[in-house]
Amino acid sequence: MWSDGTLVPMGDLGDDTSVRPCGQGRFEATLSPDWEIWGPMGGYVAASALRAVGASTEHPRPVAFSCHYLGVARFEPIEIRVISRKEGRMAAAHRVEMEQQGRPILDAMVWSARDGVDGLEHDETVPPDVPGPDQLPDMRELLPEEDRPPYPFWDNLDAKPIDFEAAWPPSGPRPARWQQWLRFTPTPTFSDPWIDAVRSLILVDLPS
Repeated sequence: MWSDGTLVPMGDLGDDTSVRPCGQGRFEATLSPDWEIWGPMGGYVAASALRAVGASTEHPRPVAFSCHYLGVARFEPIEIRVISRKEGRMAAAHRVEMEQQGRPILDAMVWSARDGVDGLEHDETVPPDVPGPDQLPDMRELLPEEDRPPYPFWDNLDAKPIDFEAAWPPSGPRPARWQQWLRFTPTPTFSDPWIDAVRSLILVDLPS
């Protein structure tokens, strides 16, 4: 719902990334137009590949994902094939091939791990010194109705930008930095780690 009380459609990440098993490592999914930015948002398309691996492995935790986009998908059913490359006691690797009506859409590699596996940690990040989300207005409050994002993808997020520029596109180059608080709606987090990891796939792809 916008701040003026207008109801807007939105997708639910758990439902809209679900896959249907077809046997022998094959799955189907239907891409929802609620996740449109020009076409199906890339991270959202990749989410179906991740979910298919989650339905194919006994390991409960996704730990790595990489992919190549090979074609532009449409808001129609997609076919997914999951191929086991390594099934270990502690970790597993799977390759994913995604097609739509015979056209290649995406190839991916996914690693998963057993719970309780401790790997090396290389976290040297430092949180930026920025206001918290409770101190900032939502994007819906900052933009007049006629300037709100035209694509339904943005209705799936509560977005609170750190530095807001109403005039867009900008008049000149900007730093290669994007800072914004984002929370998925209507469900912000998921107990299933394979669904919850989808949030990261989408947000990593979004700044591009």
